[in-house]
Amino acid sequence: MAGIPFKKNTAATVYLPGLISVADTTIFQVNPTIAAGDFQVSIDGGDLNNLATLPVVSPADSSIVKIVLTAAEMNGDVIVIKAMDAAGTEWCESGVTIYTDTAQTGEIANRIGSFSAVGDNTIFGFIKALLGITTAEPSDIGGTYDSATDSLEAIRNRGDAAWLTATLTAAAVADQVWDEAKSGHTTAGSFGEEEQAHALSTEVADTPQDVWEYTRRGLTSSAKTTINAVSGSDITISRYATFDVEFTGIELTGASVIWFTMKDSKSRADAESRIHIKHIVDSTTTVLYVNGIAATTAQSTLATLTPTASKLRVQIDKELCGTLAKLGSGFYDIKVLYTDDTVTQQADGKGYILDIVTQATS
Repeated sequence: MAGIPFKKNTAATVYLPGLISVADTTIFQVNPTIAAGDFQVSIDGGDLNNLATLPVVSPADSSIVKIVLTAAEMNGDVIVIKAMDAAGTEWCESGVTIYTDTAQTGEIANRIGSFSAVGDNTIFGFIKALLGITTAEPSDIGGTYDSATDSLEAIRNRGDAAWLTATLTAAAVADQVWDEAKSGHTTAGSFGEEEQAHALSTEVADTPQDVWEYTRRGLTSSAKTTINAVSGSDITISRYATFDVEFTGIELTGASVIWFTMKDSKSRADAESRIHIKHIVDSTTTVLYVNGIAATTAQSTLATLTPTASKLRVQIDKELCGTLAKLGSGFYDIKVLYTDDTVTQQADGKGYILDIVTQATS
């Protein structure tokens, strides 16, 4: 091997200074007996295999052992050589670990290039030539490089003189943008063309006045409807107030039974619900459970589920809402049984039962 480290997938020769003697473990065994199977190799933690070439003592009558490895035996990142006296009577077990790489220090130096030890043809000389105007160019640099025009200093100076003709400020940039002629931005498909097509100067001038003189509009939906719409799939039952929410996008074609349920945990049984309402289509709505117990006769009629097309309106009387226990964070759903005996969940989300300031209901 010529170079450091050992090169991957390239034949190599390794020298062991010696194998420790069994008779006297303070010295190397001179002329150790080496037989087939005494030296094995493992590649990247793989199985041990006998070396293709049996190691030899070299030079003769010494303790030094010469190990020759083939390219195949060096084709790994970590090569482990295990030495074990099969007879077990002459020398002790030993081993060598070799770490390989795809390039050696000599190759890396060659790739950098040919540099003399001093002067311009050094790495430092190259760096100086790249940075400064007055630095002499290394003869090894090749091409037409000229420090006076191609160095970083030369490029900087040319930029200072030719690229910037005025002091650049945010105000100057803004002035140039707003003073730019519209006629220069009429290319089809450009932002300028699109803007001019829909916002002429006369229209833009009238826009502020149009905004302030626009007739006031009122909110056409109720506050509670707006709140539930804005809240998405989450709903809140306010205690001591009527609950009235319309759910849209509900598939009710062929529906025979509809349930509305709210619980503090999805795993609870229906009988443990905060409120559990059942509606038989074309018949009646019945409140079945309130606060985890069966609804009283009076409570059972204090809610209504009204299906219409793809909407379901859920109404709960204020008196019943006032009896519901508070629920800081729970769950609700709407479930539908159809005439073909299929059952689907048509809506679900977070459900809350919260206090409001005024408790009076009459």
